[in-house]
Amino acid sequence: MPISAIAREAGAGTRDLFNEVVMGGIDHDTPGADWYRSGNGEVWAMIASSEGAIGYLSLNYFEGWRGQGDRLRWGRSVGRDGERRVLPPRDDPQHLHPGRGRPE
Repeated sequence: MPISAIAREAGAGTRDLFNEVVMGGIDHDTPGADWYRSGNGEVWAMIASSEGAIGYLSLNYFEGWRGQGDRLRWGRSVGRDGERRVLPPRDDPQHLHPGRGRPE
């Protein structure tokens, strides 16, 4: 089954954080993305309706889904170094590399 990567459009904080932490830098386009969508709802709808689709959403999008059982299946967050992690808030100083302002 082919995989289709869905990313957020330019200007989205979720996209900037994903590119910075996972891809290693903020670029104009998310490398490897097949489709761009403007909001969490659009990304979720495309993932849910397309076989083989993957994407990323902000955690606050799922706040209202607590207790919904199997309606929500969490994936893994894996960095370029292979480590599993939950992405920290962008401005949290304990997760910044000295002098570069990038989360670890």
